[in-house]
Amino acid sequence: MTLGEENEIQMNIVFLIIAWVVGLAAGSFFIIPPLIVLFFGIPFTLKLKRKGAIQGNGPIPSYLGSLIILPILFGLVTWGVSSWLPDQMIAYWVGVGITLLTGLGKCGANATNVSEYLDNNSQHIDPTTIDQIRP
Repeated sequence: MTLGEENEIQMNIVFLIIAWVVGLAAGSFFIIPPLIVLFFGIPFTLKLKRKGAIQGNGPIPSYLGSLIILPILFGLVTWGVSSWLPDQMIAYWVGVGITLLTGLGKCGANATNVSEYLDNNSQHIDPTTIDQIRP
């Protein structure tokens, strides 16, 4: 094996690791948050609205914006990886898949999501009902 071949193998490994890390980050920032919005944020907001705890539309408009913008950004990142590192797309998708598998359990109505929801959306919630909602 020549020095050039050795360097090429090393660079391929480096690019593979870069694609995998980018896949992990893209999944964390652009896939999991929309899933949390779909499976927790919107249903929880509608539930609070039915109980009269939410004033107006609450955070629904910002959720809809996130549901549009974040998948577009994920698509752009995926396009970038496929353009610059086409031979490492499998590593990218493995990173996305790992993030998806580990993040699916965080998409429902758990104590962390409820607490963050109440902290981030307190301006929309009737203050007299917030103690009844908090976990």
